[in-house]
Amino acid sequence: MFPMTPRRAFWHGFATVGIPSVIVCGLILRLLIASTRPNEWPLCLLFVAMLLPVLILIYSDERKGPQLAKADSRKSHLAIAILLATCSALATVDVRDYSRGSWRFWCGLAGAGAFLAICVRELYCAAKARGNHEAEARPPIAPKEL
Repeated sequence: MFPMTPRRAFWHGFATVGIPSVIVCGLILRLLIASTRPNEWPLCLLFVAMLLPVLILIYSDERKGPQLAKADSRKSHLAIAILLATCSALATVDVRDYSRGSWRFWCGLAGAGAFLAICVRELYCAAKARGNHEAEARPPIAPKEL
């Protein structure tokens, strides 16, 4: 693996933020505004300039190099699960305003189901984190001598 120099970190950050920003903003301007004239492209550059401060954050992370991620605690998994369950309930309440045959009804129901599925995954991760924590807390068993 090559060492991360400041120049390489900058160009990696630019490739991560700058190039996709130009592409996405160009597509948005072309698709949403069908009559985009060549003199309106500076508007796209304004959108890109607004997204470039993110480059500073990515640059600093790239300069630090790869870091080991800390395992999430059980408490954080439970907090996220509660938040997702609340979002699922709110999406379900919002769905009841639409008729059953409409696409908004089915999209809202799919969103509520997605929130619920991610909630179940977070609860599983919380249970798994609890199990790992208990296993680490127990002292190792000493072998019996014959």
